[in-house]
Amino acid sequence: MVFSRFWYLVVGVAVAGALFLSYVAVGVTNSNSERASARLLNATSVAVSLYMKDDAARRANALAPLAVNPDIGDALRKAQTAETVKSVDSPVRDKATVALRKYRELAQDFVTFDALWAIDVHGRVVASDNFEKPMATEGFELGGYPVVADALHGYIRDDTWLMGDELWRIVARPVETEAGAAPVGAIVAGKKVDDALARDVVEHTGAAVVFYAAAKSLVKATPPSSETHLVRLAAEDFALLAKFGPEDGYQEQGRSKPTLVRRESGYDVRAVFTRIPGEAWDLGAGFAVMHQYERIGTPSDFYSRATDEEKRGVPLLLLAGLALAAAAVGFLLTGVEHASPLAGFKRGLAELANKGNALDVLKPSTYRGPYKELAALVNDALDKVASTAGVDRGPADLNEVLGPLPTEPTMSAFAIRGGSVPTPVKAPLPVRAAKAPQTAEERTVPKPRAAPLAADAAPKIFDEETRVMDRGSEFADEPNVDQTSSESVRVFDEPTAVTDDATKRSKLGQVAAGARVETPRATGLDDEETDWRRVYEEFLDMKTQLGEPVEKLTYEKFRGTLQRNKDALVARHGCSRVVFKVYEKQGRAALKASPAK
Repeated sequence: MVFSRFWYLVVGVAVAGALFLSYVAVGVTNSNSERASARLLNATSVAVSLYMKDDAARRANALAPLAVNPDIGDALRKAQTAETVKSVDSPVRDKATVALRKYRELAQDFVTFDALWAIDVHGRVVASDNFEKPMATEGFELGGYPVVADALHGYIRDDTWLMGDELWRIVARPVETEAGAAPVGAIVAGKKVDDALARDVVEHTGAAVVFYAAAKSLVKATPPSSETHLVRLAAEDFALLAKFGPEDGYQEQGRSKPTLVRRESGYDVRAVFTRIPGEAWDLGAGFAVMHQYERIGTPSDFYSRATDEEKRGVPLLLLAGLALAAAAVGFLLTGVEHASPLAGFKRGLAELANKGNALDVLKPSTYRGPYKELAALVNDALDKVASTAGVDRGPADLNEVLGPLPTEPTMSAFAIRGGSVPTPVKAPLPVRAAKAPQTAEERTVPKPRAAPLAADAAPKIFDEETRVMDRGSEFADEPNVDQTSSESVRVFDEPTAVTDDATKRSKLGQVAAGARVETPRATGLDDEETDWRRVYEEFLDMKTQLGEPVEKLTYEKFRGTLQRNKDALVARHGCSRVVFKVYEKQGRAALKASPAK
């Protein structure tokens, strides 16, 4: 089952690789989105700053008609010599106020002003329009602002004021009544930073902008395509301003790096904070351009956020073909390496169940993988059931166990009482034969049936009803052991004990004829242990010669197998000892056990 398991490994690696690439794609997409957002925010912040400067210049140019208005110039010129604003004639101041109002109303079509002031050379407000401060109040003046002072000295300036909780965009230009003469005063115009101004910024720059001052969000505006609930600055967001260091550039250069403001479900909101130059700079006034971009959390987010057109671009037929091909290969390998061995095991069980078949055990060596162990367990179960029930499972096939038998018995030259003893038929020799016997104790003679011998008939060497049980068990490199009943005679290259009376008489006859007769091996525990160690060494040699693994076969495990088979034969036949022999069976090393008394 190597190929199917290898295929499982290939499929697992492919799935892991696909997931790895998917998560890499998530990281790359988020990184690219973050970089693109940073570039967009920096460009948008610069665009808003340039738009506000251009708007200030446009508003300053729009004040040119007021700077040459005679009513305003007359009021400012008379205020130069007056001790107080009240000392200026009311009709003169009223004309200046009317001139301011009319101009503001007429200019609504191309530029809007929320307030207009006429300032004399002392910085006092001589006339105003659309401003709540009563002009009669003593001491109301604007000359202390740098933008007004510059205008009184002949310069056109713009600035941003924080009045109360409102940001004002201020422009000022000088009022000159004579060419080459010093200005007699200045015109100052103010525009609140309100929703209308923010919408103008959004319309011309496409930015989502928030104006703030004193750590408080004042005005915000977003493009129509933006999520308005995401583009906002909460009170805790302004804590970021205090955390900006020199490397962030906010305190020195007036513009921060792109900063993560909040993380919503599937979105990141980043902002660039820009300080507004002028009077409001020291009051923490500024604007923030914000941008929200999608953040991919898991690979499945790609599909949920893909458009129909993007989904149609996926080669579904190709992917489906690859999936079917992979499944077909997996089914094929599974069928070859799983279904085929199972079918073979089923056929073996069916043959075992067929009463007309001589097979009474499974052959584990013919199966692969786990079915080999299952076959051995089935054989053990059959043995246990038969032993418990006292059922004789019938004779085995002697030709398969001992090799082919001769048609006519060969008569031995050593006969007793006129009879003859046939030459015993040896079992098939292993590929690597055991070491040749060197001593008399290592040889023995065949054992005939224990029956009275007649002068005219020689005893049979093998009984037709002899039962040889091939257990076929394979217990994690444990040897196979063939057990023979006490009534059978086995032909071994190793000694087999002979004890019955008929054999003794045959033995005496052979002695009389000059044959060498060996005495049985001692039955002591030390001799049996020595004999078992010899069998163990022969078994290892046989397995090595046949290319079988021997790393897991220890002598303790081997001895346990011999002991269990000995105990079974002793209990079944009442013998005193068991002789084991190593032989080859179906290309594997195995053992045969012969009971002896």
